[in-house]
Amino acid sequence: MACSVFSPINQRKVSTEVARQIEELILEGTLRPGDRLPGERELAETMEVSRPTLRDAIEELKRRGLLVSRHGGGTYVADIMGSMFSQPMVDLFSRHPRAAYDFLEYRGELEAIAASWATVRATDTDREILTRIIRNMEEAAQNDDRELEAKLDVDLHMAIAEASHNLMLIQTIRSIFSMLAEGVFYNRELAANHGAHGMVLFEKHKRIYDAVMSGDPDQAAAEARGHMVYMKSIMREAEMAEKREAEARRRLGLMERPRTGRTRITKK
Repeated sequence: MACSVFSPINQRKVSTEVARQIEELILEGTLRPGDRLPGERELAETMEVSRPTLRDAIEELKRRGLLVSRHGGGTYVADIMGSMFSQPMVDLFSRHPRAAYDFLEYRGELEAIAASWATVRATDTDREILTRIIRNMEEAAQNDDRELEAKLDVDLHMAIAEASHNLMLIQTIRSIFSMLAEGVFYNRELAANHGAHGMVLFEKHKRIYDAVMSGDPDQAAAEARGHMVYMKSIMREAEMAEKREAEARRRLGLMERPRTGRTRITKK
């Protein structure tokens, strides 16, 4: 993690201010789950505090569950996003197909809000981030690099959320994507096999990007919702294709099974 995101501390209760600054970086999403903090000496020098003061602040954040130490050394940002959805509830979602559609509906509304706010709140730096991601997405799509496409897909949606500059919305959407990455709501590879990849999917994302960059909140919201409607249709198509294939395999199995039955008796 680059030290440039930290700044000197000039307050009287130094360890408290150190902890507060790290908390704010976690809250705004600059420090993300799994990020490793710089080494103690480097971080203390950057923040212009003593190493004992820094240790006190870090220990306090560990007690709060925001930071963790890992085997082999180093202090990391804890994965607290998953706590917004309990594991039993996540497991329940994964066992019921309806939840996947409700997820896309819910996600569509959240991302519509994020996109509309981003159109009016995005800074020049936000727009630069979005532009870099969309360019990389186009290149990945042209090269049919599905792994990179999947990563950049998440990056773009998160960058739009971050450009909304609403802390609650950012963290809620981040928690959703943490579950999406685990395949809780739908299989990304299955969706990709039914058209949700390459230039087709890039064009869908480009429409959202263009709307955000144009400064039209209503259009940006509409494009975000439209993207989720498209993903719903892809999921339905993929599910029906799987059902048809399962039916065909059952019929094939019947054909290959040895036929048994009563012996036919003929009169002489």
